[in-house]
Amino acid sequence: WGTDEQSAILLFGGRKGPSKPLGELLLFDDKSRTFLQPLDIRGTAPAARWGHSLTSLPGGDMVFLCGGRNETATFSDCFVLSCRHDGQSKYFQWTHVETYLDTG
Repeated sequence: WGTDEQSAILLFGGRKGPSKPLGELLLFDDKSRTFLQPLDIRGTAPAARWGHSLTSLPGGDMVFLCGGRNETATFSDCFVLSCRHDGQSKYFQWTHVETYLDTG
C-alpha cells in the first residue's frame, strides 16, 4: 500500500457537511501522519455513508462494514473489505454480505 500495514488505519466514508456523504477509502499511515488513497480497489464498494461501523476482523487482513446512513436513507447492508495479494500486487476487495438487520 506504500505504507507499513502495521501502522496503517483504514477509513471509509464520513460526511462533508449535513447532506454530503463520502464514499472514499483511505489509509492513514500513523508513522508518516499522511493519508493515502489505495489505487487498486476491486468489487462493488458500499454507497457513500456516515454513521456506520467498520470493524477489524481477526487476522488483520479484513474489515466488516455495517449500516450507516446518507442524506436520504438508512442502510442495513454489510460488506467485507479484504486486503489481498495476488503474487505481484496488493489490492483491496469489497464483497457484499447477504444478511438482514432490523433497523426498526
